[in-house]
Order: sequence, then structure tokens, then C-alpha cells
Amino acid sequence: VSTQSTGAPKSYNYPVEDKPCTFKLKVPTKKGEKQSYVLGSLQRIIDFGTTLVFAFFDPLSLELTVAWAGDSKAVLFSEDEKSEYYPTDLTVDHNCSYPKEVQRIKKLGLSHFTSDGYLTTNTPININQIQLTRALGHDVLCNYGVTWEPEIRKTTITYADKALVIASDGLWDNLEYEEVTQVLMEKKNPLSAAQEMIKRVTSLCSSSDDIDNVS
Repeated sequence: VSTQSTGAPKSYNYPVEDKPCTFKLKVPTKKGEKQSYVLGSLQRIIDFGTTLVFAFFDPLSLELTVAWAGDSKAVLFSEDEKSEYYPTDLTVDHNCSYPKEVQRIKKLGLSHFTSDGYLTTNTPININQIQLTRALGHDVLCNYGVTWEPEIRKTTITYADKALVIASDGLWDNLEYEEVTQVLMEKKNPLSAAQEMIKRVTSLCSSSDDIDNVS
């Protein structure tokens, strides 16, 4: 396995117990080994996975079903009596701040939480830290409680509901609900609204180091 085959950068900045650290890429020398980032005896296997949000609307029953794993969000924007939009979260982030997920992970007894809110394995050498407790594609951390199984919520859509915005934290960490509401009210066309949100997020992140989730 080579650096070129995965596109992995030669170094990776990641906090360890609240301290910023730089891990160096280690290319496997033996068959079956995984690429990893190392810092002394600490090792982070390249095992990042992805989040998921799925929404299905039944026009006959007016029922909206949302299934999700991870911290990507589905937010429903509705119109009040003043013709102004307001948001309703249809998802809850699957991370170490969600009590339901913390309880589920602790029951397994395979991992623990660091002081800065990360999930890590109970192993003496490998340290595979992540804030997500559900995600797809984690070959290693799926053995320590990070599950692909989605959480499901159903809600009935009414005439007051005007827009459903599904996006990763690349959007939600950079745009406040008020700004998303403004875009939705100004851009009545769904495609135009989505393009405007992307434009604003990329503009905000282009001058900072926070580009990972908007790449």
C-alpha cells in the first residue's frame, strides 16, 4: 500500500488529551497491515468511515421517515403564522455528547471516553479516537462499539413544513440556523438554495484550516 494509492497526507494533526499533536504517516511494510498515523507508541489506523442520512417521504400518508448514523443532520424548516421559517431537528448527533449513545457504549465495555470527549479503544498500544459513535466503514472501531446501525424517526408532514435540509457538519458547523433560514426564504428554488449554502460555507472555510468537512 502506498501513499499515492490512498491519497493520505504525510502528517495528520489530532488532539490527544486536549493537546494538539502531529501524527506521521506510516506506510505498511508487511502484507495485511493497514496504513496508520503514529506518534511515539500511539497509533491511529486510517479507518475514518462516513456518516449517513436517509429520508423517505410517503405522499399518501404524508409520513416522513428519516434514518441516520453519525453527525450529519436532517432539519425541517416550517412556516409560522408570521410567514417566517423556524427549524426542527429530526436527527440527534451520534457522538460522545449523546447520553443514549454513551450508555450504549459503556454497556459493551470495549472502549472508554477520554477527558476531551473522544471514544478510544481499551488497548495498550493502538489509540483509535473518534467523536462519532455511529458511522459506516469503520473496520477497526466497529469492533469497539462504533456501529453502522441507524436510528430511525418518523414524523407527519403538514402544509406548514416548507423545506428539509440534509447536510453534514461541514454545513451545520459553519452556518447558523438563522442563516440557513434566510437562504431558504430568499431562494425559493431548492437547487438555488443548496448552491447558495455551499457557496457561503466554502467561502468561510477557504481562508481557514477547517476545510476537511467541506472538501
